[in-house]
Amino acid sequence: MRIAQFRIATFSKALLLMVAFSGCEKKPEEKSDRSSDPTLAQSGKAGPAVTTEPKSASELAMVEKVKLVALDLSSQGAQWKGWSIMAPEESKVMGDMDPASVRIAGKGCSIVEKCPYFDLILSPKKPDLKNDKKLQEQGAAKYGDKVTFSTDTPDLLEWTREGELGKSINFVRVVEVAGKRIGCRPLAAMVAESNRTAMKEACASLVKK
Repeated sequence: MRIAQFRIATFSKALLLMVAFSGCEKKPEEKSDRSSDPTLAQSGKAGPAVTTEPKSASELAMVEKVKLVALDLSSQGAQWKGWSIMAPEESKVMGDMDPASVRIAGKGCSIVEKCPYFDLILSPKKPDLKNDKKLQEQGAAKYGDKVTFSTDTPDLLEWTREGELGKSINFVRVVEVAGKRIGCRPLAAMVAESNRTAMKEACASLVKK
């Protein structure tokens, strides 16, 4: 009888130890959800963090410079009548989430196609570059990223951001056309410098007849 009681007591202690240790098991580290980080979706709204572009140096070298043609923006209402911009031939002109803005989207492609990225937002409202810089600094601090501003002038802000999602580049530019100051920026961050150059050139090509 005493032997049976001893075995039961020993089993009970072992069971209690197992329960105690199981409660101390370390939970897997949770990563922050960055899918809606507005500082990476450059139009200021939720969207893609980094464009799907080739990442290796050899792949980046294969990205050809975007060939631009004149694109009429008149389809986006009276305020854009007579306006045009140089953009890739297969680009589509469409409304942005902001009714007053225009989006010029180049041909989309999968990551295996290694095609240039072109996706611009034009806004009739002059952007606040100081506020854009502040938002980038706040977003980088929140996620532990490093942000470096290579150009910081009243009409052009350019930066590089490095973090858990990799390295990306971006810009926002102000262009003056027909007495109006227009905001011009990519829809999202990018990887290849050639794509940023092409989109900055496109911003500068905006004209009104």
